[in-house]
Amino acid sequence: MSQRRWGQLIICLGVVLIGAYALSGIGPTAYCFLPFSSGVMVDVTNDGSAPVSNLEISFTGGEKTLAKLDPGSNHQFRVKPTGDSGVFLSFVDVLGNSHREEVRVYLEKNYQGTIDVKIDQSGKIAWKDEITACPN
Repeated sequence: MSQRRWGQLIICLGVVLIGAYALSGIGPTAYCFLPFSSGVMVDVTNDGSAPVSNLEISFTGGEKTLAKLDPGSNHQFRVKPTGDSGVFLSFVDVLGNSHREEVRVYLEKNYQGTIDVKIDQSGKIAWKDEITACPN
């Protein structure tokens, strides 16, 4: 078989596999096995009109920090809990007031997905999550 024919065969096989994946309904589970999917991505957006400082995401087994988040900006943190975990967000507003709130989600070390967190003008947070438990 010629190299060109092999190339065509490989492309066809790839198309078939992608189609089977799309139709199978195993999308979120299959996502767990991709090498870049480890942990949960937390995307924090400052929807206020002033910067926040000393931003910290804490969870079982670690914390992620950022010195300053400007208004209208966002920052992504990849968190990888080492066990059962809640998520807490803390920061200091422009007036020097400290804020600490629980992002009411539950994580374990094999969870994957995203949490989108928004900090509003008054320092309150809102979030939405899309988290999947992956097989061990």
